[in-house]
Amino acid sequence: MKKLLKILRNGEVLKKTDLDKLEKKDFEFNRNFGIEIEGFSLLTRKDIAEIVQAEGLACAAVPWNSSTRVFDSWAITTDGSIKDLPRGMPESKGYEINSPILVGEEGLRDLRVLLDVIRNPKKMRGNIFRTNKTCAVHVHIDRSGISLDKLEIILQVYRHYEDEINLIFPMSRIEPSGKDFSKDLKRVSLEKVMGGYKYVSVRVTDGTLEFRKHGATTNYEKIYRWIQIISLLIDTSLVLEVDCFSDLPYLRDLIQDPELLNYYNSRVKKFARKLADIR
Repeated sequence: MKKLLKILRNGEVLKKTDLDKLEKKDFEFNRNFGIEIEGFSLLTRKDIAEIVQAEGLACAAVPWNSSTRVFDSWAITTDGSIKDLPRGMPESKGYEINSPILVGEEGLRDLRVLLDVIRNPKKMRGNIFRTNKTCAVHVHIDRSGISLDKLEIILQVYRHYEDEINLIFPMSRIEPSGKDFSKDLKRVSLEKVMGGYKYVSVRVTDGTLEFRKHGATTNYEKIYRWIQIISLLIDTSLVLEVDCFSDLPYLRDLIQDPELLNYYNSRVKKFARKLADIR
């Protein structure tokens, strides 16, 4: 970290005012973003949409083949990629909950409301929204205003930290397989990723960066902390102006927020792996 900060302060990479922003400990999220949460329930999509709507969030049951993938409200669609479903599923498929475009802190509050509803047995009529290891959470971050050069740096910074990021995920999200929907960036060429290849941990779409590595959860803190890590990587990338990836500190040293660092360390401890285990 000291080596990188020395380079930064010498002005080779960024100005001191930018460094102050990078080292800021209080997390203030002001990006436009979107969320996809895969899972299942014994309720119908229409039932779930009505329950969410009753809690003050606009929500609708939408066919998967809808002509639009950017929704004006929360949308409950089907998802045929989810396996190991319980018997009695009303539509014989898993579901995907898609957010509308969410904005900063207000969007995070809406996300918390949504998650509080779908994991509440009373509100969900005894049929909470469940997940398994075939499900995922995808986070979309608006990339408008980010140049192609900066976009490549974001991908390279993520690739640089990928092994350390993977320490906080179960092996079911990491092990390569023929049906892997979130391959590590290091397994896919940068050219292919920039061309829009879908099944990779960070996907470049027309308007967003889609982070696909996180397993499915309805736990707000897990999603919030993942958004914090994503934001830290993007913020770091946007102030890098030279190829100095070898000088970047370890991820736990880059994290300046004490609560986020505690979360990261607790996840690493939970899965009890070392970098050598996943390289």
